[in-house]
Amino acid sequence: EDVTKDISGKYVERVALEPDGTIRAKFGAGGRKLAGRSVTLAPVKRDGRITEWTCGSADLPALCLPPGCR
Repeated sequence: EDVTKDISGKYVERVALEPDGTIRAKFGAGGRKLAGRSVTLAPVKRDGRITEWTCGSADLPALCLPPGCR
């Protein structure tokens, strides 16, 4: 589900909520070299509840991620 209509910013093109609860932010043209790439926040569930979040990216170098995502 695209939730971009509720998000505004210079660097993010769209934010989507995936069926498993993962939030994916895709960088737009303002992100220059990062344009078209994305970062995710995925819920970790235990006993049916979200207990923490993990972040990462399949297409961004680790250097571009916040320290907690590397």
